Amino acid sequence: MPTAPNLNDALSDHIKKLPGLLVKLESALAPKADRKAQEEAFGRGCSLLKNLIESIKPYQSNIDHVMEETIRYEISLLDDQFEKFITDEFTLLTTFGFSAQQLSGLKDNFDLVKDELNPLRFDSKEVVAELEKFSNLLCELNNFASQAPIPDPKDLIQTCISGVIDVGAISADVFLGFSAVSAVSTGLLLPVMPALSTVLISISSVKGGYLSLKEKILPNLRKLFQRAKTRRKQQILSDQAPHRKLRRNPDDDAK
Repeated sequence: MPTAPNLNDALSDHIKKLPGLLVKLESALAPKADRKAQEEAFGRGCSLLKNLIESIKPYQSNIDHVMEETIRYEISLLDDQFEKFITDEFTLLTTFGFSAQQLSGLKDNFDLVKDELNPLRFDSKEVVAELEKFSNLLCELNNFASQAPIPDPKDLIQTCISGVIDVGAISADVFLGFSAVSAVSTGLLLPVMPALSTVLISISSVKGGYLSLKEKILPNLRKLFQRAKTRRKQQILSDQAPHRKLRRNPDDDAK
């Protein structure tokens, strides 16, 4: 039997901290941003996402319950419902403190996976797994930035920002939609239409954010991170080159 998480629980608190994380990441993009700014931004992302993921896990039984209850129905988001869905998602995230500017890329993220939303089903374990992969990458970036400034970080940090928007969509709708399961967790899921409507919109958002993170954000972020590692190695070799030239070859003295 699913449980009803406290509506004032830790998940809500962690979601409200995501806009502040975006501010940190944006500040790391500033022209005068240094290694410390990068390290602080990725460090905050690393710790916040770890805590947020732990707060999502208690909701998994509710999510799985909804998936089981709706398995015999073909649930889909119609084309003419997509724009309203985006508008509703925008409104929801602003209630958690996201600004309109921070959400400017929300529709683009969901547009990229729009054709994959239907049918509206997902595995809660897979969603958590992708969130953990993103969290781990932020932790790796934190460690990488602690050693030296990340070279040419613009694309990498902007990809992280897009990923945080996906995390916001996933976590806010887990909180909203699957807390609502408490009203329908006694086997009355389908007759309770207001709660069902909320849950179905939340399924759309969680799946959309999950797909965007899995198929777009994480592959791109890994590629950009590898590029940054390569550039750092090249810079180290370039810095060492003058010293290698100054070293005399003993064979030259024998000639």
